[in-house]
Amino acid sequence: MPSKNVVLLVEHRDRDLKGCALVAHHLERMGVRAHLEPINAWQAVLGAHQPDFILFNHTNREHLADYTRHLAKRGVLTGVLLNEGLLYSDRIREYNSQRLPNLHLDYFFCWNDLHRDCLLANGYEGNTDVITIGVPRFDFYFDPWKRIFKSGSPPIKNRPRILLCTNFGFAEWRDRPKETVDRFFSQWSHMPAYADYWNAIEVNHRSRLRFLDFLKAILQSEKFETVLKTHPREGRNSYEKWIAALPVELKNNLTYVPSASNITPLILDCDLEISCEKCTTAMESWIARKPTIELIFEKYPLFFDSTFSALNVPCDSPEQIVSQIEAQLASPEQSAQREGRGVHLAKWCHAPNGNVSANVAKAIASALENRKQPKKTRLHFDDYRRAFKLRTYQAIGQPYTFFPLQQIKRRVLGAKKYSKKMMLYDKSIRPAEVKRILRQLDEIV
Repeated sequence: MPSKNVVLLVEHRDRDLKGCALVAHHLERMGVRAHLEPINAWQAVLGAHQPDFILFNHTNREHLADYTRHLAKRGVLTGVLLNEGLLYSDRIREYNSQRLPNLHLDYFFCWNDLHRDCLLANGYEGNTDVITIGVPRFDFYFDPWKRIFKSGSPPIKNRPRILLCTNFGFAEWRDRPKETVDRFFSQWSHMPAYADYWNAIEVNHRSRLRFLDFLKAILQSEKFETVLKTHPREGRNSYEKWIAALPVELKNNLTYVPSASNITPLILDCDLEISCEKCTTAMESWIARKPTIELIFEKYPLFFDSTFSALNVPCDSPEQIVSQIEAQLASPEQSAQREGRGVHLAKWCHAPNGNVSANVAKAIASALENRKQPKKTRLHFDDYRRAFKLRTYQAIGQPYTFFPLQQIKRRVLGAKKYSKKMMLYDKSIRPAEVKRILRQLDEIV
């Protein structure tokens, strides 16, 4: 019976679950009991699992920093592994590397050395073991882990399958109340990149309209099977309305994939990937050895990076997109960009090789083996209360963010997921999903 318990807090069921589950899989094979829980259960896991180690996705909020100090007093180790850790911009990297004075963090797992160096320069040196580890979810582009995805359906009429990925999360804010937008962006407005956020929203909105011109040109050619994957921060309404207005013959060439779907199997099954200016999806396509095209819009600094763009094949005209696709399918190796992509991946993602999750698990297991302070098992009433809530919801197959009244409103009134509570619920991992992914990983090996 494993004597050590590790809790991995998962923020988004589609983006983060598989990567965290693979870390958990490796921990279990090392004799460490691993528990995957929704990020909002961060307080409940103490009573439910009595963990020896808790892995957060961030600790840059006062309440989380306070909690890490509370955990340290109880002998519980803490670590951070970011969901999005490229941090291209110097100012954004600096912002994400600030250390709150009340924080007690034992380990910080970085995607790249630039972030590691920034963390060490901002108060983590001597307080936290900062380790460059890479990106766990990128392991699923390598054997044997990519076998977890079933092969996609054969291309329609043997046409090449083109994957188009949008990146217009800012455009979603254009039609929301001004006070809501200002309140949301106020937390980043002190940084130059986000200072003029209203202009960024307008630029992103215009770029999305321009993107639809590219998409229409591809569909009208009737040469490809086209898969449209929207960004997780984008809603469906604008795309669904646009698709509904298409002629039937064009709709037959298009597969629309909602934003919540996992991007990895779509990349593995495509013949060519098209992204919108600076986008991590292009990097993932390089790892999967897929040719890429980058659509160019207004080159607004927040969304465009010239160094990154040079590693893709650019296209700024809907009139040229079809011929550009044909040219890249004819030479899918894109040898002119190959070396630069390898250098870029080594710099920003620690050279993905399929072993990142195993290395995270080894670091955690080693930390537990070498821990000096014993864990204190005495719990308080609130610990038991939150643990009871977590276990009760798990027993009925629901996450910790299950809000019965909100669910009744949604079903009876047909309310859409406008509230913050519903958004938290929709992105939270479910117990059945956790069991399924862990079983699939076990079957692979």
